[in-house]
Amino acid sequence: MDDTKQMEKRTRASDIGIEVLSPENLAVYVNRIQSFDCDYEGINIALRNAHTQDVTTILAVNTVNGDIMGFCSYCCASLKVGDTVYPAIEGKSFGVDIKYQDYYLQLDGTHNADAPLCAAYLFGYFFSHLDMISRTYVCARYFVFNSRRKNDVVKFYKKCGCMNFGSSALGKPLMVRERGEEISDYFMFREFPKII
Repeated sequence: MDDTKQMEKRTRASDIGIEVLSPENLAVYVNRIQSFDCDYEGINIALRNAHTQDVTTILAVNTVNGDIMGFCSYCCASLKVGDTVYPAIEGKSFGVDIKYQDYYLQLDGTHNADAPLCAAYLFGYFFSHLDMISRTYVCARYFVFNSRRKNDVVKFYKKCGCMNFGSSALGKPLMVRERGEEISDYFMFREFPKII
């Protein structure tokens, strides 16, 4: 991408606000939620229905124009590896609006050709938020989620520090739910930093 186009598709990190979706602020965001489009209808529907599900949803909001740039819905879970059960946080949905997917993030107010893509920054920010939730309330060891079955999506998550369970030393674990169902090959994880 040439420098001119890259400069046009920039947003500043300081222009991103984070909100937890709640019954109290749902009315404020309902129109923005309806217009959110990450180019995958299943994720768009997940955001539209998040307030009716047993999940917590955090929104990344552009404080300049009010757009919902991205969101992450999550809940507590358990992960069984062999005979060991680990507390985990399960990512139910993660999406970045198509308008922001290839935006570059301006961190320090200067032009930087190596600026991170906004989508990767938001994933990292949401992961940091979940790490704080884990340290404060859950003591989870893993953030786990089911990736869409597209190579570019899996590559994106790997660039964000995530791994497929099948390619890790953990092998293929079970999500501990009512039936302890086996997870798909596209189930990915990222380990939270250990607390010493």
